[in-house]
Amino acid sequence: MTSGIIKFLNKYVCIQTAVYWKYTGMDAYGNRAYVDPIEIEVRWDNQTELIRDDNGKEVASKAQVQVLQDLEVDSWLYLGSLSDFGSPIPSPEDVDEAYKIIRTDKNPIFNSISEFIRIVYL
Repeated sequence: MTSGIIKFLNKYVCIQTAVYWKYTGMDAYGNRAYVDPIEIEVRWDNQTELIRDDNGKEVASKAQVQVLQDLEVDSWLYLGSLSDFGSPIPSPEDVDEAYKIIRTDKNPIFNSISEFIRIVYL
């Protein structure tokens, strides 16, 4: 059952579309491999700030993106839709304005132990 807060986030907060390429590791040729990209709903805030990545190293983040599902570090996001690309859809590393996820945070929604808001840093 979806709570009122999740419904609110879906309707009023995460109203932008982004393309998500999930990183799966290296392929047999030593290239980075991704699952076929999907569209997800987000709230994308362009703001540059220094953060610590998942390894504790200080890095510059170009954007904070709120999402409603778990995303993986080293995966990529692009603010836009799949229809922005021709066929075949390019690797995210070849897309201008696509950014690698460098850190993820997952916080419980107010008064809940089972529903979360996630923030990814690009």
